[in-house]
Amino acid sequence: MKFQPYLTVFAHSTNMGVLHAMMRNLKNHRDLPDHVVPPAVFMAFTLEGYLNTLGSREIPGWEDLERLPWKTKITLLHSFVGKSPDWGRPPLQFAKRIFKIRDHLAHGKPETTRGPLFSSKEDAKEHMATNALEPKWYRDLTKAWVEEAYQNLVSVLGYLSELQGLHYEYHLMSAMGGIDEIDQL
Repeated sequence: MKFQPYLTVFAHSTNMGVLHAMMRNLKNHRDLPDHVVPPAVFMAFTLEGYLNTLGSREIPGWEDLERLPWKTKITLLHSFVGKSPDWGRPPLQFAKRIFKIRDHLAHGKPETTRGPLFSSKEDAKEHMATNALEPKWYRDLTKAWVEEAYQNLVSVLGYLSELQGLHYEYHLMSAMGGIDEIDQL
């Protein structure tokens, strides 16, 4: 008999650790979209990583499914336990929102925003110099939004854990390990 230690590391936990650090550091930054976009993106990374953690744990053949869109993965996790996702209510509303932001950043195309009409070019220039003309989805990214979004992320992770019959805080696990006994003939 031989003994072999093992450790299974959950990929989503790395994203969760980075996200925690970003949330701590956010307090030291100005309330600008540039400072809140990274945590928003890592929320999407964390959620998608967790979908793969749950899928690989619960659904046979997940490795053939993990490249599917995030929404399909959530639907599959629901179907596996005989339920249907309710996209119009929390916490799944948040999943739609965070992936929409991620998709704007990862798959975005040029987007034109326009300010108000002015009678003079000088007034238009002044407005342009003092007002951001970013798209609404980008302007809406504030510290307050990210802090609320983080709580929503925790809710959706907990919801998905419980959906699969796991503890609400299962997403906080970073690894599981043990020792296998190997029979050698």
